[in-house]
Amino acid sequence: MSVRDAVPSDADEVGRIQLTTWRTAYSGLVPDEILAGLSAAEHRERWASRLPAAPGAFCLVAGSPPVGFVSGGHLGDGAEIYALYVEPPAWRRGVGRALLAAGVARLRDAGATTAGLWVLRDNVPARSFYESQGWAPTGEARLEPMYGIDLPVVRYATRLDAPRDAPRDAP
Repeated sequence: MSVRDAVPSDADEVGRIQLTTWRTAYSGLVPDEILAGLSAAEHRERWASRLPAAPGAFCLVAGSPPVGFVSGGHLGDGAEIYALYVEPPAWRRGVGRALLAAGVARLRDAGATTAGLWVLRDNVPARSFYESQGWAPTGEARLEPMYGIDLPVVRYATRLDAPRDAPRDAP
């Protein structure tokens, strides 16, 4: 699976992937009326304004045309994976693993030694995926305001400075 930096012309696909994934993965976790009301144009415009990524941040896409993306960067002293989405037909085919590995490598290459991410508390498949990739829950939780509602999210973290074959327990 090829992974590359996203360019402005990827905004349509990145927005489409995010919208499609939200509607599938968050069904039952986010109210149906919110998922139905999500706008493809809004997602496309949001990504058009973010690509190319700002200094210190990144957005990588996998496949041609893209079937998934990961974005991340530095927050203060730490590093963060902001988003990781793979369109549903490509689930369980290694795309998410390839994207997460590329995002972690980008953060590590920028000097980060730890990274974190937030995931919907009740998104068991996503949480299982991150745990299978060596990420661990930190015990932090909060309500994340999205589309007029507060969604419960939990934090995961991993060490980036461990040797590749060593366990990656949370800091």
